[in-house]
Amino acid sequence: MNQIPNLTLPKTAEVLYWVGCTTATRSPNVAKSVANILNHARVNFTTLGEKEGCCGYVLLKTGLWNEAKKNASLVLEKVKATNAEILVTPCAGCYYTFTELYPQILDVRMPIEVVHTSQLVEQLIKEGMIEPKEVNVRVTYHDPCSLGRHCGVYESPRNVLKSIPELELVEMPLSRSRSRCCGAGGGLWSYNTEVSMNSAFTRLEKDVVPLNVSLLTTCCPACYMNLRYTAIKRSIPVKICDVMEVVERSMLS
Repeated sequence: MNQIPNLTLPKTAEVLYWVGCTTATRSPNVAKSVANILNHARVNFTTLGEKEGCCGYVLLKTGLWNEAKKNASLVLEKVKATNAEILVTPCAGCYYTFTELYPQILDVRMPIEVVHTSQLVEQLIKEGMIEPKEVNVRVTYHDPCSLGRHCGVYESPRNVLKSIPELELVEMPLSRSRSRCCGAGGGLWSYNTEVSMNSAFTRLEKDVVPLNVSLLTTCCPACYMNLRYTAIKRSIPVKICDVMEVVERSMLS
């Protein structure tokens, strides 16, 4: 499932890179970008590969709490087996599930620290482990509901983007806690794709296009998927990418 480069990874490591099923299946390019960044920064990391499975976000959001608790127990066993101290994930939904939904709904707590890739990369940049090079581009950032409103992570993705020389970050009028939902979360994209994509179209047409940006960035594979599909299908002239793809580009510049 995990679409990452052919790296030789240890069975145990300091950092567990939790790819997330949506990232692995819907945006494998993002999965590869994160692996390349971690490798470039010489982070001692591993993955669960085909054994990873799902965090259980959809089970929780659809009320299947007993099934979600069984799944969470399996997740904890797999995580503990890696002896990792930190779990990092590029998926806003996984991050929200591990840090908020597990303890609030299931009374389950992850045995290690959980961080989003934007938080880890922000720290790696501060420590000089990553030195971004110039990327001359005008971008805006879409706050995922799971990462922003639900978990309060607003600044890390922005700080990462701001650390890239020559990159111009332009804010949408509706951002941070007032950001419009893209419409992909909570299983809506699977349940009613048309309604989901209509929400994404509103976000693109009303908030993004008027900014005259080249890139719309985000930190959530569900947002990435819905916004990207909608932009292509409805001919919106904006490229959608993950913040980690921009970081990888800055390393190769």
